[in-house]
Amino acid sequence: MFYIDEGYYNFNWMLKPGNWIPFFIYAGAILGIQLIVTEVILGNFNGQVKTMSSIIISAGILILMILAFAK
Repeated sequence: MFYIDEGYYNFNWMLKPGNWIPFFIYAGAILGIQLIVTEVILGNFNGQVKTMSSIIISAGILILMILAFAK
């Protein structure tokens, strides 16, 4: 996703230190949502049910965030 967001369509975005700030914001948001869903919401589940539910719920939250912030 970040490959496309910075508009270069290659990895030249990595050369500018300022481009790492939004990258860490994206990565932190994704990690935070995944941890909240896995540990807080699905804490009582185990195994494959927890894994699949976590993926589905987290993907849904991220899609809603993208739609909310899209121009």
